[in-house]
Amino acid sequence: MKQAVVPTLLLTAFFAACILFYYFWHIDNKYTAPGTQPVGGILFLDNDELVQRPVIWLVRDWEIYRDKLLSPADFDGTNVKPVAEEFVFIGQYGGFEKYINGVLIHSPHGSATYRLMIDLPPETKSYTLELPEIYSAHRLYINGLLVSEMGNPDPENYRPMTRSGSVTVQAAGSIEIIVAVSNFSHFYSGLFYPPAFGLPEAVSHILNMRLTFRLIVNMLALVLGLLYFGVWLLTLKEKDKVDISPLYYTGLCLCYVLYTCYPIVKTLFPSGIAWYTVENFAYCAMFLFIMLISRGLTEASKKWFRFAGTFAVFVCSWAVLMPFIAGDNLNTMVTYSRLIEWYSWVCAVYLTIIAVHGVFRGKTHSKIMLIAMMVFNAALIMDIMLPIFEPIIYGWFTEIAGGFVVLMIGVVMTALIAGQFRSRLAMENRVESVSKMLDVQRAYLSLLEDKEEETRVAKHDMRHHITVIKQLIPKTAPNEKVTAYLDAVDDIKIQISQMHYCDHDFVNMLLGLYAGMARQQETGFLIRASLPAMINILDIDLCVIISNLLENALEASAKLPEDEREVSVNIGCELGWLGIFVKNRFDGILEKKDELFLSRKQTGRFGIGLVSAETVCKKYGGNANFYKEAENIFHAKIAIPIWEVES
Repeated sequence: MKQAVVPTLLLTAFFAACILFYYFWHIDNKYTAPGTQPVGGILFLDNDELVQRPVIWLVRDWEIYRDKLLSPADFDGTNVKPVAEEFVFIGQYGGFEKYINGVLIHSPHGSATYRLMIDLPPETKSYTLELPEIYSAHRLYINGLLVSEMGNPDPENYRPMTRSGSVTVQAAGSIEIIVAVSNFSHFYSGLFYPPAFGLPEAVSHILNMRLTFRLIVNMLALVLGLLYFGVWLLTLKEKDKVDISPLYYTGLCLCYVLYTCYPIVKTLFPSGIAWYTVENFAYCAMFLFIMLISRGLTEASKKWFRFAGTFAVFVCSWAVLMPFIAGDNLNTMVTYSRLIEWYSWVCAVYLTIIAVHGVFRGKTHSKIMLIAMMVFNAALIMDIMLPIFEPIIYGWFTEIAGGFVVLMIGVVMTALIAGQFRSRLAMENRVESVSKMLDVQRAYLSLLEDKEEETRVAKHDMRHHITVIKQLIPKTAPNEKVTAYLDAVDDIKIQISQMHYCDHDFVNMLLGLYAGMARQQETGFLIRASLPAMINILDIDLCVIISNLLENALEASAKLPEDEREVSVNIGCELGWLGIFVKNRFDGILEKKDELFLSRKQTGRFGIGLVSAETVCKKYGGNANFYKEAENIFHAKIAIPIWEVES
């Protein structure tokens, strides 16, 4: 059944994701957006076109002048007008580098000038030019005026700085756009992303939608991260082993925010190249956190996790150190870029394999992880198949897929925490019922002790009365039948005490209670117990452990024929440890899920009894072990460090 489910999951998740990404490529892509494009360095717009398409993405036929930082004075006719080297579309080479037959003949490091003319209607109107990040320092001239400057593009005084923004100008008839840019800091260069041009309201609407979408996504991820950070803080109060997975998920959410919030950061805060280091590190660290979380969910091989985790730590470290190591060395930057690409594929393949392995091993949440990773794999593949892509609003394929992975892991984490909460709630209810039972038994034990004392006194007094009666029988005419009857009454041993198993009153009482239940269901019940009257474990905790183990044993025995029912209990103290060992026969049906035993009372639900016993055991620094032998014999072994308490 599992073999049939895995291919179905793979194919369904993969092709659904591919269809989704193709849809985004078609409707949210600057390169496929409808509208007039420049021809020969000139864009012709009339009123009808502006009404129909109020935003135009300036993709094609920009004039480019490599190795030159030009200004409007160079085009005003007083000097010899420069001749454009070629007309390029933004993204054709990745920047102002140039390739011929796949061979790089112009480096992305250096300077270049972009120029575009826009022919407009004759009436004066306001127009907005949206400027994405321009790598890595630039001056923007519109109609001969310097309207924007980021950093310093002069090679002698080069200072990188990028930002996303927009400028609005009044124009009629035509607009000349000149972008003079230098780059010595990044493997991207110049106009890497197509700008937008159009009516101010329409351009602002798109920019606001983009920022609002990013803000909502980042806030949701941040809130999820903070929520699970709070969950992790709460686990620190537990005496048993602290669950570190909520902290890993917090790190994953934070890294996703840092990876995807660049439109917000670059719009609000102009900055140098340092932010790209943060963005790259966050992207690499996301995979590391997913590995750490998946290891617990799928029980991945330690050997392969060690290899993948070491590689992830190496790449994350390289992402931090790269700016200091690379400097302005282009080869190092390009190598680093290729390393990130290979790292993405290695991590995606590894996470997919361990998810498939988890599905075959019956790990419940591995299916969700498998779906999430197939969506991410589809994003990587569609990135290759649809390279001419620049999102308008919703983001890159890996950003969308990364958000889906974060969401799916959040679903898994929520399910795990909800299950733990239900188990804890059930355990608390059980503890409450045991506490009430203890109160009743305490009252009963006190009454029993009082009655036993009264009977002992009555027996003592009765003997005196019998002695007196014997003396009253006339010695001259004794009645032999009366005398024999009185002697027989005097020899009767009045037994009203409970069976004594050990010196600990409440454990003794519980053993007697379950021994009685075993007799009622005709189950063989062998008890060996040796326990001091006072130990450091609370009565209620002892009752939770012993009651759950014995109740499970009796319930399992009840499913067998009478001649096969058998339960043995051994409780003792040795070398500072309390040992509780329960062994019983059962019908051989033992259902487990994610290393937890399933309840036979409620289909699909986890058994609470053994979980409760194990939880109390860990509270005192002990350990619990549950397993079966080949001959349908179930073992429950509890070991808790103890010390005797003086009464």
